[in-house]
Amino acid sequence: MDWQQRSTAPCALNCSTAWALRLGELPTGGLKMNTQNLNEPLKDGTAVRIRNSGYGPAKIAEYRGPLGPKGARIYSVLVQSRPRRVYIEVREDQLEVLEESQ
Repeated sequence: MDWQQRSTAPCALNCSTAWALRLGELPTGGLKMNTQNLNEPLKDGTAVRIRNSGYGPAKIAEYRGPLGPKGARIYSVLVQSRPRRVYIEVREDQLEVLEESQ
């Protein structure tokens, strides 16, 4: 039957877009990665992206301190503001600092 061929085309289009975003390709007019200074903690309000997650751009809400394994820095990150605020605590090595494109 033809039903198998018809059902795979939309999936291929949607999956290719999702994989492009996971591989780090940014849509035009989006945010660009910034070089990160690992000597100082990130400031509150810094735009970041959590690696290997389904969340979009997020903001640093609070620096929690060196609470992770072997003293890794932990940050509280605001990943969603509406309808309810959602905060996640992540290690610094799981974050990519973003810079708004000019």
